[in-house]
Amino acid sequence: MEDKLGKRLLRNIHRDKIVEAIFLAFALLCYTCCSQMSTPEPAEFHVYGVDVNPAKVANFDNVTVSAVIGNSGGVTDNFTAILNVDGKERGRYTVAIKPSENVTVSFALVAMYYGPHEVEIGSVTNEFFVYIKDEPPATVDSHSVELLINQFNETSSSVINTGNFCLDPNAWLRVEIIRKFGTTKDPRVVPLLIDALAEWDGGRDVSVAADEALVDIGAPSIEPLIASLKSEDRMASDDARRIIRRIARTPGAIINTRGGDILMAALKKNDSAVIMAAYPFFIAKGEPDSETLLVEALRQSDYTERLIDGEMAVDFLNSGNSILEQAATSWAAQHHYQIVTKYGSSKHLKWGVYQ
Repeated sequence: MEDKLGKRLLRNIHRDKIVEAIFLAFALLCYTCCSQMSTPEPAEFHVYGVDVNPAKVANFDNVTVSAVIGNSGGVTDNFTAILNVDGKERGRYTVAIKPSENVTVSFALVAMYYGPHEVEIGSVTNEFFVYIKDEPPATVDSHSVELLINQFNETSSSVINTGNFCLDPNAWLRVEIIRKFGTTKDPRVVPLLIDALAEWDGGRDVSVAADEALVDIGAPSIEPLIASLKSEDRMASDDARRIIRRIARTPGAIINTRGGDILMAALKKNDSAVIMAAYPFFIAKGEPDSETLLVEALRQSDYTERLIDGEMAVDFLNSGNSILEQAATSWAAQHHYQIVTKYGSSKHLKWGVYQ
């Protein structure tokens, strides 16, 4: 009996040792596997090259700067590519890059300043050269307008007093951008142009260019200009009245636009300031019973302003409307001002031509 118990005890001990050995072997195997599965290396990014296309570009044309970014690490992570042009940040773009993956990031610029320019992304550099061409492109897309606005804001007026005259070294560039604005018909540029009307660069080139650009833009300029027309700043108000009047002389481009609707709303409200500024449009529209409002605007207008800005009485005399003709004649006699009928005068100032 004792021998049997002893043998059974030995077998149990032997079995327990085998189980323990198996358990230890399994644990060792797991430890070995886990140790072999090391923690992934963090993302490590490299900029392999910066490309500029084209390398030689005319002012106001687009230039594309691109770079290839690689991740030699073991995990996916975000990389923010920052584009510097001549040492100043001009854009940034964040992209997720997987391990062993290469990604191309691109930036679009509008070439502006004449001469060589250095671009940099992640300490890798390249350059492009801007030359001046005679005329800017006829049209520009919405994205390019945003780029032009940013660059216009960056080239703020910086007048230098030389002792004999004032010079703004940025004026020529601002003039070129303003001329480009005039081709866009984009309302986003209108507030910038209105501000530029008051800009003094030593020769008023910027303000003159802004004046022309607002007229070229046309109807989208009207609402912001009316706000300036109501300004307490006399110079701003005079500028706005003059430009609105020039825009109003092409009524066909205003009708059925928001600008035209705003003018008609002002007429219904008997807004004398707007009626005085935009009277050519109202003559062309020929709204019934609007003659009284136009005649009152003529009477309220300043004599000097009429001489300089609008030939308001002359336009009334040639409008083909008897009420306006009579008002013009009476005004001229009262102010000792000679007005004449213009044979073959513009059809745009004929009464009701755009009814």
